[in-house]
Amino acid sequence: MITQLVILGLIKNRFLYGYQINQIIREELGEGFNIAFGSIYFALGRLAAKGFIKKAGEHKEGGRPSRIIYTITDLGKLKFRSMLREVLEIWENIRFPFDAGLYFMNSLESDDLKVLIGRRISRIENALSEAKEKFSEIDPNTEISDINEIIIDHSIIHLETELAWIKELAIKIEKKQLQKEV
Repeated sequence: MITQLVILGLIKNRFLYGYQINQIIREELGEGFNIAFGSIYFALGRLAAKGFIKKAGEHKEGGRPSRIIYTITDLGKLKFRSMLREVLEIWENIRFPFDAGLYFMNSLESDDLKVLIGRRISRIENALSEAKEKFSEIDPNTEISDINEIIIDHSIIHLETELAWIKELAIKIEKKQLQKEV
């Protein structure tokens, strides 16, 4: 659903082809959307088959294959608004695969567990650093700066919270305050 929402949102005000959609996702929306390049073309096909988008033309550069340029239909605009309302309203209980590992973490040797938690802390710190760097690179003179700022700030808050929590976990592991294996 997110891939279709993003595509409809991007083409609702401009004509785009698949590769351009991918570029905009990477450059403007960021990696947090985690939309694979191939899934864009699959979603374009599904949206076209359902009448939410249609071919607006073709673009050809040099010896490259023609690129189909898409536009949104009136039905697609309705679908976009419906999907947007749904995604903004719904709260999803997020499931973390990490929690399954936590349940059985006492099955590992203490030193091994400390190393793994330390690596996770490093990865979160790196992600947080990257998010803060992206936040500082936002050009305040662009149309999308306020929205990008909100999205990146949301990610930063999640990362900061996760980092604080896992550092507390590391302290408990170090002090051996956790119960033995389940």
